[in-house]
Amino acid sequence: MLKTLNQEFSHPSVIVDGNIFKASLCNTWVTDMLWGQFWNQTVSIITVILNFFLREVIIMMIFMIGFHTVTSQTNVIMVFVFIVQFFNTAVLITLINANTKEAGIDIGIFNGIYPDFNFNWYSDIGATIIYTMSFNALWPFIEIIMTYGTSLVFRVLDKGFSLNKYVTQSKSVQQYIDLYSGPDYLIHFKYSRTLNIVFVTFTYGMALPWLFPIGFITLIIDYVVEKL
Repeated sequence: MLKTLNQEFSHPSVIVDGNIFKASLCNTWVTDMLWGQFWNQTVSIITVILNFFLREVIIMMIFMIGFHTVTSQTNVIMVFVFIVQFFNTAVLITLINANTKEAGIDIGIFNGIYPDFNFNWYSDIGATIIYTMSFNALWPFIEIIMTYGTSLVFRVLDKGFSLNKYVTQSKSVQQYIDLYSGPDYLIHFKYSRTLNIVFVTFTYGMALPWLFPIGFITLIIDYVVEKL
């Protein structure tokens, strides 16, 4: 595809200003194709990152509300994080690009270009969903690097860049334990992530079969990361 980007095409019967017409006919097509792939992947990355920030906002808001038991709080976080992430991953992109006029439902905000699941929908929206789930599969590695990296920075600062393991600026034993024992293991949003993977896979899996192996690999990655 890229080889045709600057290749000139001509036809001896097409004469322009007394010369055989020559033009790079594939420039527009290749450029549109590359930009389309770029935006599909960009939207996918933004969706996964947005899910991360929405998750943190929801957890913070529910902590502010407060519950009588940890079990009820965990259950509410799991449900709400799942609903928001599933809507953001699987429903929103379809609604934005949907055209409901042919279904007899003229809703102003749903004035997209796809009245049905046609070939163009699969190559455009379907590809974006697959890209999103593929990047979502790799997100645990990114998150564990961020978590460990942040902890490592604070530990290095606590030691004052010293290599002596007995050097610390912690004022109490509990402060030292909090700094070096790692974060609390939170289960609620991990349940939400698993539910989101399964629901998105089975929502579009029959139309986009690639989602089944992607979902399976994602669950394996999650298992490995949780063990780590």
